[in-house]
Amino acid sequence: MRRKQLFTFIICFISAGLFAQQEGLHTQFMFNKLAYNPAFSGRYDQGQLTGIYRAQWLGLEGAPESQFASLNLPFSTRSGFGFSAARQAETIFQRIQLEGMYSYGFPLGNGTLRLGLSVSFRYLEQDFTDGRLVGSQPIDQDPSIEQEVLRNSYGNTGLGVYYFTNRYFVGASAPRLLETDIDFENNDGTVSKERRHIYLMGGMAFDLNRKWTFIPQTLIKWTSNAPANIDLNASLRYDETLTLGLTYRTGQYFEEISHGLSVLAGWHIQKKWMIGMAYDMTLNDLQPYQDGSLEFMLQYNLGNPGSSNIINQRFF
Repeated sequence: MRRKQLFTFIICFISAGLFAQQEGLHTQFMFNKLAYNPAFSGRYDQGQLTGIYRAQWLGLEGAPESQFASLNLPFSTRSGFGFSAARQAETIFQRIQLEGMYSYGFPLGNGTLRLGLSVSFRYLEQDFTDGRLVGSQPIDQDPSIEQEVLRNSYGNTGLGVYYFTNRYFVGASAPRLLETDIDFENNDGTVSKERRHIYLMGGMAFDLNRKWTFIPQTLIKWTSNAPANIDLNASLRYDETLTLGLTYRTGQYFEEISHGLSVLAGWHIQKKWMIGMAYDMTLNDLQPYQDGSLEFMLQYNLGNPGSSNIINQRFF
């Protein structure tokens, strides 16, 4: 019963904010920078395929679930392209996104500065015919609830900058610059808008010895009228093969349901493949009602494993 009550609360809270979590959430952001910054497109000498599945708040009916896939391709020694497709579902809501990215890089100091541009398309859907909806009276007898599937679609554009050396990186981006009307009703007023999100990221690598490297990284997400969301990650990498890390997350739109601790692991297989997994533990009042969140990642590097230019995940 407690879980059903909480499910009802989540429906209300999502409906009030209309995709309050407007941008996708990935714990393994350090392996998936293309999802946040178009300037990361073409970063490596070879192409890279990435797929991510995330199930949030396990055991809670209607909790967020997402899938993400991307292709990162170099075009020349300085430019590159990126493509991604993502789906996010929350109770009766669904969002599908397609995005294309381009970046251009040039030497600056001891590193490289890349500038990126993105164009995206989003499709939103609310399904009020979903059988999971419950109320104090039958849903089909409530005149305030439309028994239909509502849809909306729109485009947007974004910018990013990314600077890296062999030892550290910093980046900033705004993937969706336009605060587009995302209402489902055709009227003269605007109730809901896509909010402009700003992402800041950075990290450094410290060699502990010939085998072990310590890598602290952070991702900061900010939008107006909401607390900043901060992911603080500390990882250890062994011999370019195994990565183990901890992430502390704070902030987001409702502070009482946002704090969490995550453990993650990544395993590089024969240089071409990488398997990653993360488990998020909730550290707030939501904890008794769910069993944490799981995220799985599979990454494939398109280069020749015998080439000296194979992607080295140690470098940013």
